[in-house]
Amino acid sequence: MKIKIMQPKNTLACEGELSASVKSVKAKGDNNSKVSIEFCVVCNGGEFVVAKDYALKLEPKTELYKDAQTILARPFAEAELSSGEFDTETLTGLACRVVVVHRRTSGGKTAAVVTAVLPKD
Repeated sequence: MKIKIMQPKNTLACEGELSASVKSVKAKGDNNSKVSIEFCVVCNGGEFVVAKDYALKLEPKTELYKDAQTILARPFAEAELSSGEFDTETLTGLACRVVVVHRRTSGGKTAAVVTAVLPKD
């Protein structure tokens, strides 16, 4: 009798530098003190969602500020800076590249996480 050998299904996005698009921007944490940018990536014939979490602080030295400009492919406009507000939903659908690594969580599971956001070109 022949028995089919089942290959384990990879449920994690590939590690490495991948083309991506912003899927969503979500508030998280206590009192929405953090924000998570979710990216859609394609690798090994599958589509995956990976994320990068940020402190909800948009100042020139913060990762959120730098990564938002990278995704926008431009510096913040004077109108955006003078208004004192930035609508993170404007990032949704924009293309970029991300660096994905596999990390162990505190619960012992492995997760694919974004460690860097790069320009799309």
